This record gives sequence, structure tokens and C-alpha cells, in this order.
Amino acid sequence: ICPDMSNFLHVLDCAKVADFVVFGLSGTSEVAPDDGEQIIRALELQGISSYMGVVSNLSEVHSKEKFQADVKRSLESYFRHFFPSEDRIYNLEKLSESSNALRILCQKLPRAIKWRDDRGYMVIDDMDFLERDPEFGELVFEGTLRGNGLDANRLVHLPEFGDFQITKIEKCKASARRRKQRDTNSDLNLG
Repeated sequence: ICPDMSNFLHVLDCAKVADFVVFGLSGTSEVAPDDGEQIIRALELQGISSYMGVVSNLSEVHSKEKFQADVKRSLESYFRHFFPSEDRIYNLEKLSESSNALRILCQKLPRAIKWRDDRGYMVIDDMDFLERDPEFGELVFEGTLRGNGLDANRLVHLPEFGDFQITKIEKCKASARRRKQRDTNSDLNLG
């Protein structure tokens, strides 16, 4: 998910549901003290599962690696100021570092965020509106359910729209098909 960086609440909502937040830093321009630092501080307060810092334009700083390394150390110091447990950022222009960043994202388990895991939420893949009559309709959401699950007897909150009653919760046939296909593939691999 690439958030709209001009919409502060959209950035917070995207980070709220993300397992990993990748911060893209620039070697040529500083982080804006008003917008950039405000976003980082708000994300810290909200809670971030796992995070990583990357930079992709160090070659624009200087052609020599010595000067690029100085800028990278400065960016690492800046990033460590906000996230002390993260000891490095990754230069995506180098194949070895970009491979390491990708491997870490694929193998690392995201840290838990207690307030998020105690509540049910959905990462929505598809949404449809079924109009029953001119004054009544139903929103149908399809996606991945995360956290503690949802209860059909409780209200669900849709950001910017309000609270609504759930009519029913169904397991999608597509996810059942994927699981069945996975089981069939694992049977084939074992047999």
C-alpha cells in the first residue's frame, strides 16, 4: 500500500493495517520538519508493527562511494533518532543491500501491536454496493480478516462514514479454493 503522502490520515490508516512500514528516505533532500517529522511522530504514537528505512538515490549525491557512505551514515543517525532499535538503512541502488532488505521483509515476523490485535479489522480487497430499493442497500466487503475477529452482533466502524450494523459474515469461496489448492499441491509434493 503506497499512501497518499499529502493526506495525513491516509498515511496513519495505511500504517495501522500494515505488517511492515518501509520509510523511503532521500539522500538529496532533508525530511520536512513540519510534515515528515509530524508523520513519523504520529506513527510512533499510534504504534508501528515493524519498520525499515531505505534510500534509493545516493548516487545523485556524489559519484564516489566514500561521500555516499557519509550521507548514508547521516541518514542512519537520523532514522535511529526516531527508531533506536533499527541500526541501519538499506541502499536500494546496491544489489546486495536491496536483496538483504527484501529477504528481511520476507522472513521477518511482524511485531504485535496489542491494541490492533485485540480488535478485529479487515484489509479490504473488493467492495460492492447492492441496492435493495431506493432508500436501502448493503455494502459488501471482501478481504482478509485480521486481529481478534468480527462479531455479527456488533457494530463495525468505517473511517469517514461512521458505525454500521453487520448483516452477516461469510467465508469467501475464493479463500476456500486457495486453501484446497494448497492442500492438493502439498499432497502432490508429498506423494
